[in-house]
Amino acid sequence: MLQSQRGGDDMDEEKEDETSYKSTTNGSTECTGDDVTDAPERKTKVQSHYLSRLQKLRMHHNACEEQYMKAYPKTINVEREKTLSLYQSMNTKCSDDSDGTVILEPTPDNDTSLPELRRTDSISLNRKMLGRTAEESLSSSELSGDEYIPDTEEESDSNSSAEEESLAKNAKQHKKKKVKKSKTSRSQPCKRRIVTRSGSLANSGTKESSSSDERDSGEPSSPDTSNVTVMMLKKKTGGGRLYNKKYYCLFCSKPFSKMARHLESKHKDKPEVARAFAFPKGSKERRLQLSLLRNKGNRCHNAQVLKEGKGVVIPRQQSSSPARARDYLHCINCEAYLKRRSLWRHMQRCHLNKKVKGMKPGKTRVQSLCSYAEPVPESVNARFWKMVLEMHEDEITNVVRKEDVILKLGQHLFNKHGHDVTKHEYIRQKMRETGRLVLQGKKHGKLNEVSDFFVPANFPHVIKAVHSVAGLNEETSTYKTPSLALKLGHNLKKMANVIECEAMMSGDKNILSDVQAFKQICDTKWSECVSSQALRNLSEAKWNSPQLLPFAEDVKKMHQYLDSQSKEYQTKLEEEPTSKNWAELSKVTLCQVILFNRRREGEVSKMSLNSFVLRDTSSTHPDVELALTDLEKSLCKHFQRIEIRGKRGRKVPILLTPDMVTSMELLVKTHRNCDVLDENVFMFGRPQALSL
Repeated sequence: MLQSQRGGDDMDEEKEDETSYKSTTNGSTECTGDDVTDAPERKTKVQSHYLSRLQKLRMHHNACEEQYMKAYPKTINVEREKTLSLYQSMNTKCSDDSDGTVILEPTPDNDTSLPELRRTDSISLNRKMLGRTAEESLSSSELSGDEYIPDTEEESDSNSSAEEESLAKNAKQHKKKKVKKSKTSRSQPCKRRIVTRSGSLANSGTKESSSSDERDSGEPSSPDTSNVTVMMLKKKTGGGRLYNKKYYCLFCSKPFSKMARHLESKHKDKPEVARAFAFPKGSKERRLQLSLLRNKGNRCHNAQVLKEGKGVVIPRQQSSSPARARDYLHCINCEAYLKRRSLWRHMQRCHLNKKVKGMKPGKTRVQSLCSYAEPVPESVNARFWKMVLEMHEDEITNVVRKEDVILKLGQHLFNKHGHDVTKHEYIRQKMRETGRLVLQGKKHGKLNEVSDFFVPANFPHVIKAVHSVAGLNEETSTYKTPSLALKLGHNLKKMANVIECEAMMSGDKNILSDVQAFKQICDTKWSECVSSQALRNLSEAKWNSPQLLPFAEDVKKMHQYLDSQSKEYQTKLEEEPTSKNWAELSKVTLCQVILFNRRREGEVSKMSLNSFVLRDTSSTHPDVELALTDLEKSLCKHFQRIEIRGKRGRKVPILLTPDMVTSMELLVKTHRNCDVLDENVFMFGRPQALSL
């Protein structure tokens, strides 16, 4: 049956050729006049022509049969057995020829019982079915790698699709074999309608490419959305592009394919639309304004989709490959939805490019600037969310932005320490530590969310996740990073307190009982499972550690070197006020102040500009001088004293020598000319940044 299906098309063409041959030979004998003498020769030529054509068709049919039998021997045997069993049940004699062909010999008694023969649906053969590789060229008499599609849709609708799927599954079990070129490769191929089709296309109407099928499967696009997809490029049956993209209106939030026509007919009273259509048709300004309106409407739609967590976002340029929504960002100028990796190229040639104001100048990366312009999620502080956006983009950051409990922990720390810019890195680090723990819990499959950590039954899994993150070696009972194990315990207790407060305010007794039980278990079992081993590792690491003390000669050489470098950079900064010279003098002066006062480097580096500018430069009070010795009086005249904020808000005095004061006054004088921002509150801040 399969053989009759595969060769159905070729045999029909042979019958047509034979019919046309008979009609031609019969008609040629009816010629009169001068044509009578040429009739035998013409008959001979026509006969030889059609015989050669029939021979080529048979050779082509035999070549296809051989290739199919080599590629699918098992399938052919199965079909042959089915055919034999079918006709045996119908009292028909069946036998196998030497070449594997099934020979049917119906008995005279069952002639009337046999079903009427009818033509079955043909099978579309391609390179994969014939066992050919993509690089191997076919002869002109053989089929190409494209599929053969019959002229009528009825011949290749229902049964062919099921047979193609079964053949495709069997093809994966066999290796591709090279096909030798036949001797008839120079013969002309049969005229057939060949159409290029994608393997994932359907059989009806307009068909999408394989990338669109993957898009429709619903791949998660962002860490906090599981049903958001990106609009993909669609194609027609012949491989051409399907122009079905729709844009969302900024004013009525409805999709339209002809946005300019819709704006002109429905929203021409809007100021933005009137401004766009005030420009002449075909002008560059008109196109830019209409493009901006389209992008704004799409951005409102995309923001709504990301907020709800389901739907399709509209990029500016559709892609033929599957993508995720978190790989896209809106341009801060034209508001187009573009891929992160191509933003830098777009910003260089964006027609609406303008000077960005209000952004953190230290973050010059394009992705960071565009991230700041994204809408702030609900129930999240805008300043805190801006701090979260400064985190490095990786899987840990995705978990942090997804989990509400981690964000609440960061919000709790931000409310306490957010006023201090230097504490922002500490807050981000605490959130990333918790994100690493959540990622490790997901690997074991027991702790998929942060809320699962506070279920009392999951406490053993929490301990296992902490051991994995901190790098516990069970044989030696030592942590690779024992301090991380202690920090994770503190973070879990803080998150438990946050969840407990939320449960009390919402009245959720189930969550409240679970968190309270978790805290009781931690008070009893945490020190036994985690803290005791981590503290022992930390204390043992300090045993027999060498204490290095510098020689007096080394200290003297260092101070002499710093003095010489300070004078050199002072001269350079006065002659050429550049950001490089300013930064070098700032580093040397900071090092001198730390060494001279023997203070923590963190305290001195956080010295504010106001602390130095508003210092008390007046002489000591006469009543105070009465209590001082002559040496102390001379020291008060030589050094200048300022007070800064130290650890836990304590006041820390700092003494400055005349050379230090000279360097610091020069830094204050030239900080504006050296690209040091006025918003930078630190005395030793970095140029073109808001941090140290």
